[in-house]
Amino acid sequence: MAALEAAQEELDKIVGTAKGRSGHVEASVNPEGRVLNLSFAHRALRMSSQDLAEEVVATLALAGADAERQVNALLREVLPGYDPEQAAADLQRLISDWR
Repeated sequence: MAALEAAQEELDKIVGTAKGRSGHVEASVNPEGRVLNLSFAHRALRMSSQDLAEEVVATLALAGADAERQVNALLREVLPGYDPEQAAADLQRLISDWR
């Protein structure tokens, strides 16, 4: 049980980070996808609004993927045999059965 409590503390510290393709956008998110930081280099202002919007969305997705990778790595350490794809499939099945 102590290992799970320690893992929860570590999960609470996870922050996914990413830099956009152009290097003008940086983002960080928590494992739930909440944006913790979004910053722009001065050159970002030279991008078209459409290009900037696309880069923001892509960068946030990359940061989310980084957070997910960190969560899965931690869970693999704590739960031997943990398979994130199987866990997602099991959750989806439970949700479908519940409806």
